[in-house]
Amino acid sequence: MTETSVHPSPDRPSSRSGWKLHIVCYVLLAGILTYLLLAQYLEPLIFNETIGTAPDRVQMVEQRIDPNIAHWWELARLPGIGEMRAKRIAAYRREQAAALQSGSNYTAILFFRLEDLDPIKGIGPKTLARMGPFLKFPSPRGQGAR
Repeated sequence: MTETSVHPSPDRPSSRSGWKLHIVCYVLLAGILTYLLLAQYLEPLIFNETIGTAPDRVQMVEQRIDPNIAHWWELARLPGIGEMRAKRIAAYRREQAAALQSGSNYTAILFFRLEDLDPIKGIGPKTLARMGPFLKFPSPRGQGAR
């Protein structure tokens, strides 16, 4: 008599172990989902108080640029400026600082108000109006820094 025994082939996993593996995965997945849902239900993210700020205004104040010390690539981010005008501002600063340095009243600060940028080629009243809210200037001479 020949005995025939059923042995799973090494190439193919038995259907019983595959089924058990699926059940274990489903149970683990269900447990994780249950935990996440309970955690969300028991500790929801609720803010009791709202802070009354205008985010656009806060960002605008925090990101103002001083044209006296800003690099050209920082100035290029201003609306209506771009790379060429930003490089003109930086060049104007260098030229004016060099001219003032040869004289007796040298100062590193050239721009005290928005209108001081008007002599730069390519910057007119419309450009000044667009970039004005994004610029900060030091206090006028003799009043100390802000």
